[in-house]
Amino acid sequence: ALPQRARAAARLGAAGAVVVDAEPGRLAVELADTYLELKASGRL
Repeated sequence: ALPQRARAAARLGAAGAVVVDAEPGRLAVELADTYLELKASGRL
């Protein structure tokens, strides 16, 4: 399952999507950090 997940994330990233791959306990923090980084960089 992990190689399939990595391939899916790579394909999404190659298509321009921002992929946040985090463990469930860190997902909220990673999503918030990614959002703030995107906002600060003007990509939103």
